[in-house]
Amino acid sequence: MGMTLRLKNPPVQEVGLDFQFEPNPEKQPWCQSVAMSFLNRFQETFPICEVYQAEEIRIEKRTKEGIPKELSGSTSLDHVRAHDEDETRWLHLGNDAMTYRLVRRGNDYPGFSALLEESLDKLTLYVEHFQPISVRQASLRYVDVVEIPITPGSGILTEDYFHLGLTLPDDPFGPLAGFAVRYGFPRAGGKDSTQLVFSTEASSRDAVASFRLQWYSICEELDTLEPEVLKIRLGAAHEHLKKCFFASFTPQGLALFEPEEIVST
Repeated sequence: MGMTLRLKNPPVQEVGLDFQFEPNPEKQPWCQSVAMSFLNRFQETFPICEVYQAEEIRIEKRTKEGIPKELSGSTSLDHVRAHDEDETRWLHLGNDAMTYRLVRRGNDYPGFSALLEESLDKLTLYVEHFQPISVRQASLRYVDVVEIPITPGSGILTEDYFHLGLTLPDDPFGPLAGFAVRYGFPRAGGKDSTQLVFSTEASSRDAVASFRLQWYSICEELDTLEPEVLKIRLGAAHEHLKKCFFASFTPQGLALFEPEEIVST
């Protein structure tokens, strides 16, 4: 037995799993009717559906005689997404791609176990319906929003809360008003990688500095449809993200999330 740190109020706002597939060579061309034939299976649990189209326009070059003219245009399906009435569960469908997301509402925050179980259920139905050759790549995605109380009219030092290397010289930069930084970290073996997008965010609350951390743990070269293989790789991706998360915060930063030590077996 040992001690594990648990957060009573973690900053997680959203978790998701993205799957990219090696398609069946005999698959039907991607279009709205093909997408809806799959999403209609979830009409009771995901009654609200949104369709996103992409438009491509061909325009002739500008000439001396006049302004450019549109020569031709075409519209194609980009992706379709469906969600429940509470907007806490979302299913996205693209061309050879599927995403499942859980979104936080109040204190009921989404967890990895629920995400994995529900995503694999949807994956089983996707494989049955579209019969892809394999899952080529899967990505675990977390969105955290960190809110830090501040005195009105003052700022904070990011290094007091984060171990993410944002210190710049005061001369000539001056105070840091906002930023968006992307980090990339290859992992051992070369098949998996981790990405973090760290940025400031406008807050709807007064006297609060808000930061967004978007985590991506990418499992490449999966080439499988076996649920147990996916569970192992995605479980390892989740454990790695947890380590990266805790390493990103100072003790003062972690204190924002009400940590407590619990006995682990």
